[in-house]
Amino acid sequence: MLLYIMRHGETSWNTDRRIQGRTDVELNENGLEMVKKSAEGMKNIKFDYIYSSPLTRAYTTAEIILQGRDIPLFTDGRLMEVCFGEWEGRDITTRQDMLEAFFDHPETYVATGGAESYEDILERARDFLEDVIYPLVVVKPDCKILITGHAAINRALSAVLKNTPIKDIWAPPHRKNCAVDIYELNEECIKVVEEAHYYF
Repeated sequence: MLLYIMRHGETSWNTDRRIQGRTDVELNENGLEMVKKSAEGMKNIKFDYIYSSPLTRAYTTAEIILQGRDIPLFTDGRLMEVCFGEWEGRDITTRQDMLEAFFDHPETYVATGGAESYEDILERARDFLEDVIYPLVVVKPDCKILITGHAAINRALSAVLKNTPIKDIWAPPHRKNCAVDIYELNEECIKVVEEAHYYF
């Protein structure tokens, strides 16, 4: 199996450097164009399934990739972005208080103000992989699957796949909008094929 984990296209909150989390922000014009170019670059990849976060920015990304393909698109709440609670909408560059720990020292992060812990997001990622992806490795070992998600949940999925400790969850390379990580899965092992690949 080949598993492609893609970050959604650009939004106005990305360009404004604001924390999005569960806030349902749409793709901006540049984001739509990025995804369309990505779709063109991915047109020869014969996906069997697409799974998306239900948040608009990820779901629209999936819909654009799906155009012209006769394959199912599923949404799954476990692929939603991490909840930042009262911190959503704040300037990500300030790196104050909780935000500094979340991004710069994740092993020290303690969720406050209605936010979600790393343990929670990793549990969601693990549950999705065990419930949806790993069974397909057995019954459809040659399939190709695309996941359209978000920065933090994609990092959590990758951390589970690679058994990465929380302290290294944001290790390079940086994944910009529309970045794709590719993994090869079989019943014996999980291999990284490529990280932070772009199709435009």
